[in-house]
Amino acid sequence: MQPTSRWKISYLSYFSRPYTDRLIYRAILRDKVHRILELGIGRGKRALRMIDVAANFSQRSEIQYFGIDPFEDRTQNQGLGLTFIDAHRLFKRSGAKVKLIPGDPLSGVERTANTLGQVDLLLISSQFESSQLDPLWIYIPRLLHEHTLVFLEQDRANGRKAMLTISHHEINHWASQAIRRKAA
Repeated sequence: MQPTSRWKISYLSYFSRPYTDRLIYRAILRDKVHRILELGIGRGKRALRMIDVAANFSQRSEIQYFGIDPFEDRTQNQGLGLTFIDAHRLFKRSGAKVKLIPGDPLSGVERTANTLGQVDLLLISSQFESSQLDPLWIYIPRLLHEHTLVFLEQDRANGRKAMLTISHHEINHWASQAIRRKAA
């Protein structure tokens, strides 16, 4: 596959919808992200766009994308999504090294945290309830290196989404709280 055109990169970074994803695309460009972990891939559109943006400065075959999603076990609250087979078909065309992991975020990260290695970008979709994410923070520090970017998508009351940047300090704090709750 060809590198992504400058026009498409500009469009994704400054004009694409939803506007919250623009922050992710700009971060991928700025930090030259190669390894991406997304918890909750939905319909896969954002994932393909992230791979396209990352292909701006490296070969597609060097880009690694990991997606953890419930796939067929998705609840109505989690919105529309892909089946496992459809996701494989969709991502095969991307040219990136893609590993799809079925399950909720906790079980997926719990099973793979030691084998995935450190990622450059961690994106957590708004499709998951905060109660699903609380015990997850114990495992997240294993996936991060010093410059890993962490984004948490949240639903707002007005029906819009917000994209929060989460610091490593916050993650370590949440992980220590989760460990204390687990021990109690």
